Amino acid sequence: MWRLVFLLAGCALDAGPNEPYPVLRIETIGEPRDCFVTVNVARCGVDCEVRLPPETEVTLDVVPPGCPWFAGWDGGGCSGRFPCAFRLTEDVTIQASFY
Repeated sequence: MWRLVFLLAGCALDAGPNEPYPVLRIETIGEPRDCFVTVNVARCGVDCEVRLPPETEVTLDVVPPGCPWFAGWDGGGCSGRFPCAFRLTEDVTIQASFY
């Protein structure tokens, strides 16, 4: 059984009644084995969903570096096996594929 672990550093969940924070969703495809998807404010074991303040600079990566089971990113402008960096301005879903 996989566990989902979040490490959130002082993030509120809502900007206010009329301005909800955008949602970043990470969907895992395949078997990550001993690898983890990291988001600059969260560590995801499998699938993850986190609200972040608008305009947050997000960096996605996989640990340990060079995880041999990581096939790459797809969605939200991310692709390939390298870390992906972007500014979160709206809800986005990104897939992390593993062999």
